[in-house]
Amino acid sequence: MKRLCLLLSFWAATVVWTALSAGQPLCDLTAIDQRAGEIAAALERCAVPLLPPITERDSWEALLATEQGAQEIKEALKCLEEPILPCPEEVYKEFFVNGNRSNAQQLLNIRYRRICTLAFAELLEGKGRFLAALEEALRDMCAFPSWVLPAHDPQGKVFDGTHMNSDLRSTELGASFAVLRQALLPVLSEETSALWASEIQRRVLDPYEKAVRGGIFPGMWWMTSSNNWNSACHGGTAIAALALCGDSYQKAWFLACAEYFITKYFMPGFTPDGYCSEGIDYWNYGFGEFAHLAEIACRQTGGEVNLYRTDRVRNTAMYGVRSMLKPGFFPSIADCSVTAQSDRRLIGLMSVRLGLGLSQYEREFRGRPILFRSDYLDTAKLLVVYYFQPEELGSAVDGTDENASDPLRGDFPDAGVLICRAPQDASGEFDPCQLCAFFKGGNNAEFHNHNDLGVYGILFGKNYLVVDPGDEVYTQRTFSPRRFEGELLNSYGHSVPRVNGTLQISGKEARAVVLEKSLTPQADTLTIDLASAYPEQGLQTLSRTYLFTRAEIGSPNEVTVSDRFVFEPEKAGTFESPLVTFARWTTKIVSEDKSVYTGTLREGDDAVEVTVRGTAGGRPLPLEMSRTTVARDDPSAPDKPQRIAFTARCAGGQIEFVFRPVLAENTEK
Repeated sequence: MKRLCLLLSFWAATVVWTALSAGQPLCDLTAIDQRAGEIAAALERCAVPLLPPITERDSWEALLATEQGAQEIKEALKCLEEPILPCPEEVYKEFFVNGNRSNAQQLLNIRYRRICTLAFAELLEGKGRFLAALEEALRDMCAFPSWVLPAHDPQGKVFDGTHMNSDLRSTELGASFAVLRQALLPVLSEETSALWASEIQRRVLDPYEKAVRGGIFPGMWWMTSSNNWNSACHGGTAIAALALCGDSYQKAWFLACAEYFITKYFMPGFTPDGYCSEGIDYWNYGFGEFAHLAEIACRQTGGEVNLYRTDRVRNTAMYGVRSMLKPGFFPSIADCSVTAQSDRRLIGLMSVRLGLGLSQYEREFRGRPILFRSDYLDTAKLLVVYYFQPEELGSAVDGTDENASDPLRGDFPDAGVLICRAPQDASGEFDPCQLCAFFKGGNNAEFHNHNDLGVYGILFGKNYLVVDPGDEVYTQRTFSPRRFEGELLNSYGHSVPRVNGTLQISGKEARAVVLEKSLTPQADTLTIDLASAYPEQGLQTLSRTYLFTRAEIGSPNEVTVSDRFVFEPEKAGTFESPLVTFARWTTKIVSEDKSVYTGTLREGDDAVEVTVRGTAGGRPLPLEMSRTTVARDDPSAPDKPQRIAFTARCAGGQIEFVFRPVLAENTEK
């Protein structure tokens, strides 16, 4: 549920309810109308139902015969025994009272999932056993005041009936419901079918058309956004229109709008090298929604709408591979969890369609996984893309191997991010004796931003020993002007400096500048300037250097992180470099002058030795060590990392961390 809440959230809530409309169309409507005419002709030639109708029994019974199909029937039988779970007004509006968004979302998720489960069970079985319960749930859903999540409802106005906007949830439901309705039409009652269609139109298609033709209005900020909302909402709306509208031109108009807004706004949200500043969780979601629409549109129009040809698609598709430290591990930057991984099915689809040559991922994709129990509610859309597809699925563009991933690293120079991997042996396995790491520059105005210039992560075995602790539990504060009061979001919760007790500032002015970079098979070096993140602190210079070495297979390597700082004359202060970790820290040795500390970070069987050294002008620099808990005042944070900080009091110097893996035979049990 936490992952679903994460994926159904947004970044720009500080302006989300602001009325931005000037009464002007958001695009050239004449050009959209012309494009819609071209698409309509293609739809008339090529379009077929997005899912097989319930009367096409061979397709659905083949799915029913699988283990996953049988499990779906079991889940639906439980629904027959359980009443519809209500979501009282006071629970929905709890967000506006105390900022809690989890309670209502959990109830709404259960209600929405009930409809999907009953609908799929009826499609699979085709005997009418689940129809009555499905129609009851549909009537209840259509009577519920809001399909948007409370956090996306302008002061509860959708719930109160004084305003209508669409959001991530309502467009997702619009797509799934329209696709399911289309497949169930032969058995649905006319009354239920008409009610379902009218509510999709009222809650999803009408607000969208109003926003396009009249300019953005409250809650529809995402129309011209460049984050994950863009592809999810535009894509969901277009798919809903494809499945719901009877007129080819109506379908085409919504698809033409989605093509326009995704091409103009969504894809430029990725850097030219394909980096996703929202992190791997949101790449899965936002780029995944892009891929779902691209696939459906390409098939429905015979390639007339081919979003695969959009600028930056190839590099962005490779982010799910290039950002990997080793299989199963990715940077937990922005609002992503520490356990976040790329969607291998999505990579496989992109490899096939873009000719990326990622054969292992393609084999998994062509296995056509069944996705009933996915993390998302739009299972219908996923089945359209991943299961009910043509037997022969080929490249949608002319592909080359120019984007093949470097086995040693993932380098994103446009974003200022470097992924460093251990070498691989002859069988392609990553050396288990060596560390992997990620280093991040960037800026503090990224999507789902954390104030984290200079953050890094050290991975050994199955654990991050130095970690970006990832997301917090979302509340009203998370996406408000108070966002960076949260220690998991501000720089206190990251392994980045604190200057004179001051944290990093937010905004694009805080930007890491690359001073030096060297990438070789033996070692990767990156030096960045971090001074802009600490204005008015009397800094003359502040740079951080990462040195990642690689050793022979079977031997331990090292990672060194060095902070060099100089205060302006007569402005000497305190400089602090911390480690943020979920691991257990043990101090082993402290030099007499306290300029050198040696300790270990240990999580299970995985451990690294850490040497911290302070120097100034070639001489030892005494350091003060402190240990605190991050998010100590946040009761919603179930896992609170510790912060091991080393502080110098001088006009300038260097604090250096050296990390070495502790191999199993030397590990104290």
